[in-house]
Amino acid sequence: MELLVVLLAFVGLMALIPLSIMFNAFVLHKMWAWFVVPLGVAPIGLAHAWGLAILIGMFTISLKSGTKDKKEQLAQAAILLSGPIFTLLFGWIAHSLM
Repeated sequence: MELLVVLLAFVGLMALIPLSIMFNAFVLHKMWAWFVVPLGVAPIGLAHAWGLAILIGMFTISLKSGTKDKKEQLAQAAILLSGPIFTLLFGWIAHSLM
């Protein structure tokens, strides 16, 4: 039974990674439009932002492997989702002040 719970938690975490990448792409797309385009750089589409988010994620995301504690797995999932949310929030605030 415990193995099943660990397996389901692992599958759930693996399902969150693509969602996190797509959300990071959306946030990158918005940040680019707000802060880079006004400097004269061409805007990027969501597909380009998705590719850049994957590229950046390869170098910045570090998940703990071998975690069996359910609370740690939930904390990792929360970090994957809350990072882009706070980035978008504070980016929006900075954009509003421009």
